[in-house]
Amino acid sequence: MYSILGKESDASRVKLSEGIFEKLNFSFFMSYKQKDFISELLSCDGDALAERQKLFSAIDKSSALFEAFEALAKGAENIAEYRKELRFGTKELSNERMFYAFRELMYYTECIDTLLGVADIIEACDSHALHSLLQKARDVYSSDWYKNAREYISAMDENIKHIRSVSIGINLDSELRPLEAGIISVNSEPYVTNTVFDKMFSKKVENKSMICIAPLGKKEATLSGTAMRAFDVNLYSALNDYMRGSLKKIKSVLGNMLDGACNFLCEICDELRFIRMGMNYMLAVRSKGMPLCFPAFSDKLDISGLYNPNLLAEMQSCRIVKNDVHFDENGRIFILTGPNSGGKSVYLRALGIAQILFSLGLPIPAESAAMPLCSEILAQFSVFTSESGAGRLEGECRAMAEICSAATENSLILLDELFSGTSSEDAAIIAEKTLEWLSAKNCRVLYATHIHEIASYADEINKSERSRGKIDFLCASFRARNAHIKSCAEKEAAEATPWIFSRNTASVSSRKNRRFLQNEI
Repeated sequence: MYSILGKESDASRVKLSEGIFEKLNFSFFMSYKQKDFISELLSCDGDALAERQKLFSAIDKSSALFEAFEALAKGAENIAEYRKELRFGTKELSNERMFYAFRELMYYTECIDTLLGVADIIEACDSHALHSLLQKARDVYSSDWYKNAREYISAMDENIKHIRSVSIGINLDSELRPLEAGIISVNSEPYVTNTVFDKMFSKKVENKSMICIAPLGKKEATLSGTAMRAFDVNLYSALNDYMRGSLKKIKSVLGNMLDGACNFLCEICDELRFIRMGMNYMLAVRSKGMPLCFPAFSDKLDISGLYNPNLLAEMQSCRIVKNDVHFDENGRIFILTGPNSGGKSVYLRALGIAQILFSLGLPIPAESAAMPLCSEILAQFSVFTSESGAGRLEGECRAMAEICSAATENSLILLDELFSGTSSEDAAIIAEKTLEWLSAKNCRVLYATHIHEIASYADEINKSERSRGKIDFLCASFRARNAHIKSCAEKEAAEATPWIFSRNTASVSSRKNRRFLQNEI
């Protein structure tokens, strides 16, 4: 599993433009703090992506498998946290280290049991990664040290799982300054805050001794990072003293674990984290009633019913207009035109998001799709800064020079309203030279612009001997409204006037003076 879902080698890693996640607004899937982690998992290795698709498809089809991987991801995260604590200090099993090790072992056994609980489902899946994971769990389960560990844990767990609170005693001096502190008792019930509101509205608490005389506060809200760690160390050390006799019985097992017996889940922690992100994305889209599909592998880019998943948080699904994307021998470079606020950037981002999700092995937001492997996903949007004129234009030209240099035949390039800081005539001339270069490299390009003059150069570029990728056009238009709307809901949806994008089959030479925006029907 680790070799399939692990971080990609340099040879199979997809190259990205700087800041592409922000440009595409990838926030629906991740926080931008996770972009480096995701970037390393993007792949143009067809075999690796096929395995990921099989894994995510299996999880998507089985609620039991979904829940199992949710539990696995949480368990692995807890193990990683306890493993961090075990790194402090010496290798000797001190009081607090023994307790940390025991808690880690408990999570480890729970994860193994979780995997074995869905063994039948995994065996029925066509996923090498899942089969490998299941076999590893079975090997661990059958080992002698693991059998011993389970026996001790089952006995100790009865003591630990009933612990819900501890009573801490603090001795004070005459100035009410704390002198000493220690655990007075370990309790099977949590403490309840004693406030006026609780007294009036909460249910009656039978055990009056478990009512606090002052409000309880969250640890994170009251302690700094250093103080929190000191608090944890002292608390777990005290709990360890409480259970010292029991812990000593499994000291050899804990020592075995520290020597690497439990490393397997730590090794795939990043993979489980990635799977969990993918699961949350699929769940969010499915909950809105919108389609997802796993693209077939193809030399052509052909998507039906594509939409931008960022819209799911902004509007109802009935208002999201799905569009098609078709790149073929007659169109490797598309110039997308239409009025301002007509959805060009949304459409552009939808394609970029779909390509990134495909390169992660995840389903894309569309009804059906066939997509090529992509070694570079490059994007440049108009630079809106305080600079204007020559300064702004220079920055955009420099960025485009870098994209043209990095581009290959396997690149997807997304351009949005470039060179808008200069005149339309100058912008058209610069765009012409850019398109000539990209056409010679046979890249797939989607260029959204309101500068219609660019169309006048397309014929000449297409006829050039250097041209390999042909230029074609897309234009935005209103979706036709139903003249026989009856319900208020239908009327509301129709009045949203969504945009659709259609291939323009008129001759390029006539597009120079063409009215691009089709009137509403």
